[in-house]
Amino acid sequence: MENAITTILLIGLLLFGAMTVSSSSMNAIDEVADSWRIMEQHDRNTRLTSITVASCLTETGGATLEVSIRNNGNSAVADFDYWDVIVRYSSGQTRWLSKTDATPGWSLNGITLASNGGSEVIDPGILNPGEAALLIVRLDPAVVEETDNWLIFSTPNGIKAETSFGW
Repeated sequence: MENAITTILLIGLLLFGAMTVSSSSMNAIDEVADSWRIMEQHDRNTRLTSITVASCLTETGGATLEVSIRNNGNSAVADFDYWDVIVRYSSGQTRWLSKTDATPGWSLNGITLASNGGSEVIDPGILNPGEAALLIVRLDPAVVEETDNWLIFSTPNGIKAETSFGW
């Protein structure tokens, strides 16, 4: 009888241990599956995103640029506060510019339809496919005459557009 009670307790402990391990394994598999779904969604958004610099005009004095960024992809782009704007001067100096109205910095001056320049109607403040964003980039120091400089824009999901510019 004593062995029967011990055997029953051991079997109960084994079953409890097996259930605990099984439950932990299922939770881990759920976490991996959720992470995989998030990774696939991020990858899909990255593959569907494409931006290009449609134009880059340097104003006299070389301190201000008017840049038109066109969304050529199949995914809307937003979160302008998280965009990176990097300027590489011909001297080799590199500057990261924050989104601000101050100098140096850049700001969003509006979004238009890329085809005809008409006003944005759907999703104001979001750069949808076929639209163009007008960005004002204020430089300090200003670019020097007859130099080639480089401007890079990067979205939060890592898609970039770049162009050379001069004055």
